Amino acid sequence: ETRKRIGVQSIANISNLIFLLFLHSCAQATMLRNNNNDDNTTTTTTTPQYNMLENTLCEVGCTFGCVVYKTPLETCFNGRARFGNESWGEFDIVDHHLHGTKFRRNFYDSKNTTCTGISTDGFDLPLHECIGPFGPPRPWGMFSLCKDDDALNTNIS
Repeated sequence: ETRKRIGVQSIANISNLIFLLFLHSCAQATMLRNNNNDDNTTTTTTTPQYNMLENTLCEVGCTFGCVVYKTPLETCFNGRARFGNESWGEFDIVDHHLHGTKFRRNFYDSKNTTCTGISTDGFDLPLHECIGPFGPPRPWGMFSLCKDDDALNTNIS
């Protein structure tokens, strides 16, 4: 009886750990060590090397019918041109990381990955929170910072 309970609990803990690792696999930081020879001290700082945003877009909440897209940070892109589907609008986008918990998504009138002119609309959005609805076909989403520069389009449910 005790062994069965421990086994079930261990499986639950492993499942939770795998889920958390999946959610945070993109959010990594690089540790840099700086040696100061003048006073013989060592300083350790964490410097994120994020250049991508992981967009998990879902049909229901943030758990069903999800597809993951990676898009550039601080660079103009056109989601429809990049991924070729209706999950993305026709207008150009630039995402800016504001600080640890938010990013800003700006939209432009251009449709050719130039983001010409001034931003016509924009939203400050939270990271690591399920938000929506945006609109069909995948009205819900969760966003995470990434440092992987390979484009990804994956069904996860």
